[in-house]
Amino acid sequence: MTDHGYEEVKHTADLALRVWAADFHSLLIQSAKGMYALIGVQQKKDLLVIQRLRLQKASREVILVDFLNELVFLLEEEQQFFDHFDFYEEETTVTIEMKGYQASSYQRQIKAVTFHNLEIIEGSQGLETTITFDI
Repeated sequence: MTDHGYEEVKHTADLALRVWAADFHSLLIQSAKGMYALIGVQQKKDLLVIQRLRLQKASREVILVDFLNELVFLLEEEQQFFDHFDFYEEETTVTIEMKGYQASSYQRQIKAVTFHNLEIIEGSQGLETTITFDI
């Protein structure tokens, strides 16, 4: 197994994604990549998009759900998706500078990222979690 990645997990009614990475910021990045793969985003490479996202510091699970829900919102409302992320930890917030592109289309719609059975587990190889998406 590589030190980071994601894979779709069978789920009865929704979509689920198992994600693993060496550290929390890498886990966020792999979660975003995996979510975009589940959605089936088709990109327009010629239009660069830059966004800044500021999240309140909370548990890692809350930050993960808030981050992915913001990405779902930006895809739905602005047709934007991101493939480059820089993280800046501050006292009470996490700022994420994101670079990406306009999406020309996507195959699935996600209503929300959920907390259903969400737990970020720390192991010898880093962090791992399974994320459930309401479709």
